Amino acid sequence: MDSILGLKEDRSSKFLLRHLRCLLRWDPGRPVQTLHASLADYLTDRDRCGREPWFIDEPKQSHSLLLGCLRILKVGLRFNICELETSHIPNDNVPNLSDRVKTAIPNDLSYSCRFWVDHLKMAPVDGEILSRVRDLMYTWFLYWLVALSLMKEVVVASPALLLIAEWCRVSARVAD
Repeated sequence: MDSILGLKEDRSSKFLLRHLRCLLRWDPGRPVQTLHASLADYLTDRDRCGREPWFIDEPKQSHSLLLGCLRILKVGLRFNICELETSHIPNDNVPNLSDRVKTAIPNDLSYSCRFWVDHLKMAPVDGEILSRVRDLMYTWFLYWLVALSLMKEVVVASPALLLIAEWCRVSARVAD
């Protein structure tokens, strides 16, 4: 998350999470969970804590996460990302593929490949997002599919594409 959000060491998620251990459960490499569901409800309710500094504006945060994911995808995706000798053999038959994937697709890129569309559906529509999504679909689309395949996450592609198509339809109406 730090890489995606561009957080510096003194404002890192680990620094913040250490101070919130009494409210949150977390372990490195695992999702953060609230100890009680009402905390998440409270933090995201504008009427209950909208004026407080800890209020979480979900559409605004999704917008930030989406921009971060799209930036990571643009920088990280590339042709033959795992430097495979041939594309003519199934992934399951590639020696040491899991090690290659861990090396070539770091956590921030893996997260971005898997979840950018989830942030897209919650982010407000604006010209910057529309332009970056268009750039991804026109330039990096096949690299994104290859990365999903290498991570054994290609199952997310079909529902993601349906959501992207719907988002584009709605965005075109909003942009007009």
